[in-house]
Amino acid sequence: MRPIVTPLPDRRPREPFRIPVNFWLSLIVLAEISAIVRLLYDTRIKSGITLRDLEELGSSSPTARHLEPPPVFPLAFATLNRKKGKYLIMRTSTAPVPTVPTVRRKRRFSLGRRGGLAGYFFVAPSLIFLLFFVIYPIFMSFYYSFTFYDLMSEPRWTGGLNYGNLLDDHRVTAAALNTLLFAFGTVPTGVVTSLLLAILINRQIRGIYSFRAMFYMPVVSSFVSVSLIWLWIYEPQFGLANELFETLGFPRSKFLKGPNTAMLAIIILSVWKNMGLNMVIYLAGLQGIPPHIYESAEIDGASGLRKFLHITLPLLAPTTFFVVIVYFIGALQMFVQVFIMTCANPQTACGGPLDRTITLVTLIYFNGFEYLKMGYASTISVALFAAISIITIINARMLRYDVGW
Repeated sequence: MRPIVTPLPDRRPREPFRIPVNFWLSLIVLAEISAIVRLLYDTRIKSGITLRDLEELGSSSPTARHLEPPPVFPLAFATLNRKKGKYLIMRTSTAPVPTVPTVRRKRRFSLGRRGGLAGYFFVAPSLIFLLFFVIYPIFMSFYYSFTFYDLMSEPRWTGGLNYGNLLDDHRVTAAALNTLLFAFGTVPTGVVTSLLLAILINRQIRGIYSFRAMFYMPVVSSFVSVSLIWLWIYEPQFGLANELFETLGFPRSKFLKGPNTAMLAIIILSVWKNMGLNMVIYLAGLQGIPPHIYESAEIDGASGLRKFLHITLPLLAPTTFFVVIVYFIGALQMFVQVFIMTCANPQTACGGPLDRTITLVTLIYFNGFEYLKMGYASTISVALFAAISIITIINARMLRYDVGW
C-alpha cells in the first residue's frame, strides 16, 4: 500500500522587521530640539540673557543670532530666526557658528545680600572691642608720648622732650637689657624643652593622654597663682628648692634675693609655665608629618638621630617659626612674674634686687600708675612697640623656611 502523505500547510518565510528610516530621523530631531531647549534655558539662567536681549543683539549684529549648542550634541547646530516676537527652529546646519557675546550685569553691593547683614551683626562686638580697646589706645599712646599728662589735668604738648629723657634714663637702659636677657633666656630653652617633650609623648602607650593633660595643666593656670606657688618654692629658709639642694649636696641659694640668681629664677618659672602650650603645638606638627617618610628612611638604613636631624627638624620648620615669633613677642612683654614675685613681696624691692629683674613693661606700669607720668609711660610704650616690631622682622628674616613633601 502506498503511504498516506499529509501535505504540510503552506508557510511562507516572514520578512525581517525593519525600523523605518523616518523613526531614526525623528529621534535625531527630538535630540536636537532638547539640545536647543537646554541651550536657551542655560543661556538665560547662567548669563542673564533673556529672549528680548537676544532680539536686541540680533538686530545689531548679524552673527549674534547664532547660539553654540552644548558639545554633547555634535550632530547639528540650530539656527534661530525671529518671527513675530518668537524664536522658532528654522533649519539645521553642520557648520560651526559663533557664540553669543556674554552680557554681564553689574551687581550693586548690598549689606543684606547673601546674609551680609547678619555677618556684620555677629562681627560687630569684636570690631567694637578692637576699635575702642586696641586701635584707639595705640593712637592715643602715640599722641601722649609728645605731651606731659598726669591724669589730673589736660595734656600739655612738650614735643620730643620725653624721648630725650628716655635716652638719659639709666633705669630704662637696665630694663631693656633685663628684658632682652629674659627673652633670650626663655625662648631657646622653652623651644628645645617643648620639642623634646613633644617627641617624648608622641607615641601610643597606655595612659599617654593623662601625661599630656598633666604637662598642659600649668598653661590653664593663671600666672598669678603659679607665681605665688613658685614664690614659696624659692623661699630661702623653708623653700622646697633649697631643701632639694641640701639633699643633693648643693649649697643653699638666695634665688629672688640674690642679684645673680633673681632673673634666672624667673626664667625657670616662665619656661615651666609655657612649656605645655608649645608642647601641644609641636605635637600637632609631629603628627602632621607623613609616616611613609620615616619608613623610607628606615629602609635606607637611617638611624634615629639622622631621622630627627634630616626629617623631623626640617619638616617642623613652619611650627618652629610660629613658636619662636609668638614666644619672643610674649617674652618682651613680661610683667606678671616680676610684679608678683618682687613687687608684691614685702621682703624684696620692686624690680630688685638692684634692678636686676625690672623690665620695660614694669617700668611703664610704675611711671604711668605709680608716678602719674602718663606721657613718659606712653613714650616707653612706643619705644617697646618699635623694638618688638624690629625684632620680629629680624626673626622672620632669619627663620625663613621652604618645606614641601
